[in-house]
Amino acid sequence: MNVCSSKEVNNVVGAEGLHLIGDLYQCQTGTDLMVDAELLKSACIELCKRAGLQVVGNSFYPFDGAGVTGCVLLAESHVAIHTWPEYCSVTVDVYVCNYNMDNSAKAQQVFDGILQLFSPADAKTKGVQRGEV
Repeated sequence: MNVCSSKEVNNVVGAEGLHLIGDLYQCQTGTDLMVDAELLKSACIELCKRAGLQVVGNSFYPFDGAGVTGCVLLAESHVAIHTWPEYCSVTVDVYVCNYNMDNSAKAQQVFDGILQLFSPADAKTKGVQRGEV
C-alpha cells in the first residue's frame, strides 16, 4: 500500500517553514562555549524552550581538543550547530516547520539567540522558506 498516493505530489504539506543558515566568524565569546559540549547543549536547549519549541531529543559530540557538533531535535524540526574554536567560527542551521501554525518567529528567535551567544564580528546568514524549494 502506498500511503503517499493520497497526497498532492507537488506540495509537501507540513514541510513549509523557515530554514535559517549562518556562518559565524570571529566569534567573541571565548572558547568555553565552543569546546564544552554540555555547556553548548544546555544553551541551545534553553533557547529552543524559551522560544516555545518542543525539544524531543539531542546529541552533542565533543571532538578531543577541538570543537563540538550538536543537534537539538524538535517536534517542529531541528537546530544543528558546529564549532571550530581554532578559527573562532561556528555554523548553525535552524529549521522550524509550520505544521500547525506559523513558527517563523520562533525560528528567528532561536537563531538570533545563537548569534547573541557567539557575538560574531562577521556573520553570513541566509533564510530559506521551505515548501517553496
